[in-house]
Amino acid sequence: MTIFRLFQANWYLFSFLLATAGFLLIPATEEKENGMKRLGLSIVSVLCIGALWAFLVRIYTDLMWKIFRHIVFITTFKAGIPYLISGLCCFIYIRRRKKIQKLSFPKYDIIVTFSVIAFMTVLFFAIHSLPIRLVYTNIDLANHFQSAMYVFEEGHIGNMHFTAYHHAMILRMLSVFCSGAELYRAFFIADALMTGLGYLFFVWMLLPKAPKKFLPAAFLLFACGIPLYSYAVGGFCYWGVGAMLSLYCFMLYGEWKKSGKRLFAILTLLGVISVVFAYYLFLPPVVLGLMFCLVGDLYRKEELSKKRIFALAGCAALMMLILAVALRRYFHGSTELLRRYLSDDGMIFNKIWIDFLIPLPFAGYGIYREWKGRKETPFSIETAGLAASFLYALGFKILSLGGIASDYYFNKTLYPLWIFVFILAVRYAKDALSERKKVFLPVIIAAFFVLLYGNLFSKEKAGAYYESFRGVFGEKRICDEEKVKLFNSAYLIGERYNKPIVFIADNDIYSECLDRAWYDALTGNYSGNSYGWESDLPLILETLMDKETEYCIILKDSENFRRYPELINAFEMEAYNEAGYILRIRQKG
Repeated sequence: MTIFRLFQANWYLFSFLLATAGFLLIPATEEKENGMKRLGLSIVSVLCIGALWAFLVRIYTDLMWKIFRHIVFITTFKAGIPYLISGLCCFIYIRRRKKIQKLSFPKYDIIVTFSVIAFMTVLFFAIHSLPIRLVYTNIDLANHFQSAMYVFEEGHIGNMHFTAYHHAMILRMLSVFCSGAELYRAFFIADALMTGLGYLFFVWMLLPKAPKKFLPAAFLLFACGIPLYSYAVGGFCYWGVGAMLSLYCFMLYGEWKKSGKRLFAILTLLGVISVVFAYYLFLPPVVLGLMFCLVGDLYRKEELSKKRIFALAGCAALMMLILAVALRRYFHGSTELLRRYLSDDGMIFNKIWIDFLIPLPFAGYGIYREWKGRKETPFSIETAGLAASFLYALGFKILSLGGIASDYYFNKTLYPLWIFVFILAVRYAKDALSERKKVFLPVIIAAFFVLLYGNLFSKEKAGAYYESFRGVFGEKRICDEEKVKLFNSAYLIGERYNKPIVFIADNDIYSECLDRAWYDALTGNYSGNSYGWESDLPLILETLMDKETEYCIILKDSENFRRYPELINAFEMEAYNEAGYILRIRQKG
């Protein structure tokens, strides 16, 4: 079985690399292109193809499920098929054209790339250490681990599957080295790889145009804000993936505009669809920004006819229809569920304007420069992305002020805005400082001190920078090895007897909810979805006896165990260690 899994992992990796090489080398322009930028676009294109393939096979599986109930779709072997086909098509095209894309890999670009990889590696081990520990701050990361494990174990795709699907594929490859409850180590590696790709993609898109001396500082300011919060505190990898795909769509539009190749137009559309797969809420600003780009280009060429305006409106309506269908499926056709979803609050930073203080003056200067020279030079695609993201975030702020949406979701919409603000800031920082030294230096110095005060010295520390560093260097929740061993025993017992093992937790105590969430994710028992516990021993016993299960697990540091240590005497002991007990629910005698 291990040899078979190893073969599947190598097959998947080979297919992925083949497709990436194909998109990297397929000729688009006669000029040399920046190799790192092209590599970033190629990798993300392949990921988008994989996500679309998963969605299409999910539809097929749903249709055929009533006939063939044994269908399990997701394996690394089957997942490699679209990559193999894509790679072969690219190389067949290259062979027919008898040329490949000319690429340049400057030494500076390579140094920057390895510096970002080193940054991500240090960050990973600063959080998880070595050996990789089970470290978490909230329930969300456990929920995303559950989603990936559902794909990994059951082979079926859920909603907003982009991140879960690719996490599951990495889990399948790494499952050769770890299994059972130890798979959390593979998941943390997968999560870090996706986050690192987001960091690299940001840098690679900047490399062709960014002033070299500003890029390192800009990267650190960018990476340690919302992206680091998303990774280290929130466990919201799908935010970063959705924001990366937003940038990807605009970059591809720029490539299409430059080369005129239909391939880039198709990939742009694929990117837009992939945003739906990654995070629904980021689709509207992407569609709006691309409409800005198209309308602006047609207007400049004096080709903006009524027919084309209607065609563009139709395209935008089609994208919104796709979003509406996705939302309807996600919320089971209930408007009330959608309303409650948008009004739900959660753990997130607020007063985010503080964190925009440093890059915003430079980005503002860039917009001013582009507006001033709009007759000679069109607005950049990044400006269109920034404008659309700003308008979208503003709309969400109005909804939050009206009580329709929570500040939690408003702050989520700022991630794409964060990317576009930084891109414009880096590109125009040199010009801004050289032309406006008397204005910009005092503004930046003042902004830095306000940023420092707002994130470190203010009583209401709520900025992304503060929360990010607290998540990395502050006190962490660490699941000790004894708990993991007990969870692994529960996993093995559940596998052996094919019986769910219920986790006894007090739902009013957050730490116990966290333990239960990670137990569910690690073992696949999902007890939190079916079982609720009272604080009264007779009711606990009665509930256990009524449930369709034979086993339960209780931790020694739980409130119920402290209240009722005699609980372990009511049932047969199946397994135990220093962390807790696994009990067989059958009364003695």
